[in-house]
Amino acid sequence: MTGDRYITVIYLMEIVKEDPHAKEILHVPPGQKQTITTTTSEAPESNTKDMTDVSQKYEIVLEDKWQKEIEMANEMIHRFNRDNMRENLRYLSEKPHMAATPRDNELAEHVKGKFEEAGFDSVELVPYNLYLSKPDPNNPNKITLQMNGENLFISNHRELEIHEGDGDPDFVDAFNAFTPAGTVSTEPGVGVVYVNYGRREDFEKLEELGINITGHIALVRYGKIYRGNKIRNAEQFGANGIIIFSDPEDVAADGIASENVYDHTWWLPGTGMQRGSTYLGDGDPLTPGWPSTEHAYRISEEESDLHKIPCQPIGYSDAIQILERLDGPIAPEDWQGGYPGFTYKLGPFFNSQNGSVSLTLSTHNSGKIERSFNVIGIIKGSIEPDRYVLIGNHRDAWGYGAADPSSGTAQLLETVRVYGTFLKEGWRPRRTIIFCSWGAEEFGLIGSTEWVEENINKLQSRAVAYINTDTCTSGPELHIRASPLMHDLFTNVTKMIPGVKDSSKTVYDEWKEYNIRFKPSAPEHPIIKALGSGSDYAPFNVYGGIPAADIWFRRDEVKYNITMYPFYHTGYETFYMVSNFIDPEFKIHEGCGRVASLAIKYLADSSIIPYIMMRGRRGEEYIHKYNHDLNCSYEQ
Repeated sequence: MTGDRYITVIYLMEIVKEDPHAKEILHVPPGQKQTITTTTSEAPESNTKDMTDVSQKYEIVLEDKWQKEIEMANEMIHRFNRDNMRENLRYLSEKPHMAATPRDNELAEHVKGKFEEAGFDSVELVPYNLYLSKPDPNNPNKITLQMNGENLFISNHRELEIHEGDGDPDFVDAFNAFTPAGTVSTEPGVGVVYVNYGRREDFEKLEELGINITGHIALVRYGKIYRGNKIRNAEQFGANGIIIFSDPEDVAADGIASENVYDHTWWLPGTGMQRGSTYLGDGDPLTPGWPSTEHAYRISEEESDLHKIPCQPIGYSDAIQILERLDGPIAPEDWQGGYPGFTYKLGPFFNSQNGSVSLTLSTHNSGKIERSFNVIGIIKGSIEPDRYVLIGNHRDAWGYGAADPSSGTAQLLETVRVYGTFLKEGWRPRRTIIFCSWGAEEFGLIGSTEWVEENINKLQSRAVAYINTDTCTSGPELHIRASPLMHDLFTNVTKMIPGVKDSSKTVYDEWKEYNIRFKPSAPEHPIIKALGSGSDYAPFNVYGGIPAADIWFRRDEVKYNITMYPFYHTGYETFYMVSNFIDPEFKIHEGCGRVASLAIKYLADSSIIPYIMMRGRRGEEYIHKYNHDLNCSYEQ
């Protein structure tokens, strides 16, 4: 044919090398012959012969394997077992498992055993000696209100047991990691300033209103920005301490009565306290840029970028004890919280009834070197064993961690089991697949960062992609963050998987319908956000430059205008909570596992890595959106 030529291709990169004049790659539906059509009227005559040679060279390996691929994908989807995922989650979340505790180490061994049962080619525990910050178990952090030497109020240091089994004695007291030990007290009748969400613009608003926070304690609510940034802002504006509370507007939107909160609904009771790291970097604070191996050089605590003022998280039932004593100007309308029938004021003065009251913030956190383990399991590739597709989830939690991270670990273990069944039937991926269970993520992505730092040269030259499933399930709506190269991968994979709300639809259908509700002007495909820095994908993507993605089924943001699911990082993030109010049938866990498993299947097994370069307006939109999203990554 004079102007056109038809060449069947198995490896696109070879064709691109041979024919720089190729203009367009046509999408080929499953089951049809894969062809590329190019116009060659402007191409040199010799190119036709070159392309014919390429066609002949690959004639033997051009077999159409679409049908076999589809059959395996369908089989993989149907091998997921929701009962297994339920049992995985029950076991993983039955006890607190903060990093480097005996229970965390026990779970590392459990995960290692599951990898071995699946028949992986190699499984190992990879230890790191990490600098971790924890409270004194014998001297809890507290906030005290006193008048004339008499205690009027002492804050809770742990959640009250509401549902049977919530009160494990090993549960860590409320604290914010990597904040110092210290005691600060106000003068009688003055010394606390309410600063909304503790954003920079909130502190600047106080200055506009003529309120000086220097030497006072900042009282801020959780949400909008990372807790570490709240503390850094407070330091920069001169505060000598900070208290962070969960406001009913964000965690108890249906009301604070007992019938409106846990254990009757998913909303947070007044004693729920959000723990969390405040470190502004990633990895071990004392080994920035290199791995925390046994004999690693460590900088001093003074050299590290850790906070200088004490900080303590509290629940809203404790926060009201402070808020109701504040006087001063009424807070702006958009600073008013959700405590019913109450008007928030700014301070710094206490009201006339509390003119002799002083507040003392006392914390007893300290840091030390502790050993934490990553679990690494490898399925060796049959054709490209030196190309790595990685999937990971962190194992440690601030408490029971039934959503963060154990919903992700429950999914990971079932994905491991499913892959093991294929291995036992003789299947082997084209590229190597590496399964990762990270330690000490909650303290600042430490386990994953140290491993990436130790293996950076291999990863940068060999890694194809990293898939992250941190909090796999905290609601029914799919949210994906991903490198642009992987957008089409998730669009295509989700079209193959039954919906988690309606199995007559696909996950893609439900994802798209939600996006239309969330953003009516949304583009043709569902929104895939830019990667931030809030989970274990960050060291791969930001430090390693490796394409990455994060899969998370989360709350309906149209229905719930809140920053995070209400029980996040509290003592009420339990198996009872998740199995009763989030995913009773474990269809969402199953959906998360299916999306993750098919994504790594196609990344590891496709002859052509399923990357699509962003083109035209979609690429331009992504760049603008990426610049915005870099400042809006979700909390750790």
